[in-house]
Amino acid sequence: MAKKKLQILISSTSTDLRDERQASVEAILKAGHIPAGMELFTAGNDSQWGIIREWIDESDVYMLILGGHYGTADPNTGLSSIELEYDYAVAQGKPCFAVVIRDEALEANVLAKGTAVFDVYEPAKLKAFRTKVLSKTSAFYTDAQDIKLAVLETLAGLIRRHPFTGWISGAEATQEPTAYLEKIQALGRERDVLRLEVEALRRELDALKKKSAEPGASAEPGGKAETSYEVIAEKLIQTTVRTNALSRDPQEREYTVAQLALQHRNVLFSGITEHAAKKDPFLRVLYASVFPSLQTHGFATRARISSGQTRYRLNQRGLDFLKWFESKGRKGPGNHIE
Repeated sequence: MAKKKLQILISSTSTDLRDERQASVEAILKAGHIPAGMELFTAGNDSQWGIIREWIDESDVYMLILGGHYGTADPNTGLSSIELEYDYAVAQGKPCFAVVIRDEALEANVLAKGTAVFDVYEPAKLKAFRTKVLSKTSAFYTDAQDIKLAVLETLAGLIRRHPFTGWISGAEATQEPTAYLEKIQALGRERDVLRLEVEALRRELDALKKKSAEPGASAEPGGKAETSYEVIAEKLIQTTVRTNALSRDPQEREYTVAQLALQHRNVLFSGITEHAAKKDPFLRVLYASVFPSLQTHGFATRARISSGQTRYRLNQRGLDFLKWFESKGRKGPGNHIE
């Protein structure tokens, strides 16, 4: 049996956590696995974000180091790059864990290094993100030694719980050529199916572009596009979902699709796979009840990805609609989402 090496993607803010990232890299290498980092990427660029998603998809484990900085907010979502990456990894069902700095360690760092290690611009967003992260697999750290121990202990637990694909050396791979040849042939067949789906999506996109280019399809106030948005908004407000997966109260509550789409647009923009939806009741509500309504109006796309899985994702047209919806102050009836 070939020994598998896991690729662990390390995500953090850059300038304030160099020592912590180095400690993580050393621990991952010591455990016999492959560290990968996000240092080469910058936030706020659609092509960069596409590459980052691919790196997360191709890695076996996502690791977050959370210190005293939240990071620069993305203009579209209002979230920092590390929170966008974290949300995307969670939405894809990627095994994730985080190491979070202890309050007293952060205070000591501020005294030693000044406010360069502390976020004075987005404290509320950092606090909310920290709460989100600590609700899932995580550990606290004071120094580099704590990080190394957390990496070794957490990886051991994840390996026991997850059937990772992992990586093996080329020399070991050639010992089982028949099995790999079959996989290559299966991937070839899957590629052909995906090519047909891409062509269908391209035709659908061309049709939408043609429709938007029709005379009178202006986005100016009172124009045809805005009138269409008004009609769609009413439909999404009138379409409701009853569930208890979105609050701490076991009692079912009623929400509108418009409410859910606006409240959770960052998760919708990251995308949700069929596999992730089956494992998480919250994601299942968005996947099964919100995305189909958005797709009906051309605001979301559904595509087949690896292993026969499908993934829904909010597209740019959907994001534009939600920005318009929010700018109009449209809320619609329903309960507050906790």
